[in-house]
Amino acid sequence: MEIADLGEIRALLGHAAAYAGLTFCALLAQRAPRPALTFAAVLVYGALLEVAQGTFGLRSMQAGDILANAVGSAAGLGLALLVLRRA
Repeated sequence: MEIADLGEIRALLGHAAAYAGLTFCALLAQRAPRPALTFAAVLVYGALLEVAQGTFGLRSMQAGDILANAVGSAAGLGLALLVLRRA
């Protein structure tokens, strides 16, 4: 019995890290940061990319990837807000 597919776990961690970085940079790049709008825009972007992957058949669409993107984006948002508060 296999407990976890480490390749899939690494892929999910990669998604989370990438979207954390994307959200962090997107929020800090704004002159007048809008956290809620930035978070929503990154979530929509990630979901649309997943749908496009499934639609065009280049890769498969996976709900787990969308969830990992959202978790990473939330982490990036939180970190960016901490940086902005200290600045």
